[in-house]
Amino acid sequence: MRYLIDTNTLSNGLLNESFKRDDIFVLKEIVEEYAFTDQEADKIKRSGIQILEVNKKHLQKLNDILKDHGDNFDLIRLYTNKGAGDVLMIAYILSEKERPEELFVDKYTIVTNDKELFNIARSYKINCISELK
Repeated sequence: MRYLIDTNTLSNGLLNESFKRDDIFVLKEIVEEYAFTDQEADKIKRSGIQILEVNKKHLQKLNDILKDHGDNFDLIRLYTNKGAGDVLMIAYILSEKERPEELFVDKYTIVTNDKELFNIARSYKINCISELK
């Protein structure tokens, strides 16, 4: 199991934990949404959280999701610079599920406190939890 964390999970003290785990991931876009300073970005790197890069296949899946949910302002709040990473997390997970070259595809769970992200992810059968244990 891999845990893909949202901005609010970073904000809620995950970076202050003294343990390091190899199952916690964050999208580079989430880091950019969260880390307004180099010091904040360094704190993420030091925490051991692995940063994932988005590529063309993820963006193609994002296009599909935006066709269905692009007008959902509870999910995507671009005018406040929030929510762009939320739909990208869904797109990332869905495109990773479709990798035919992999025999055992990694399963992702989104860690978020965002109610709308939780609802939309669940509609795509993506597991969500509100905190890591």
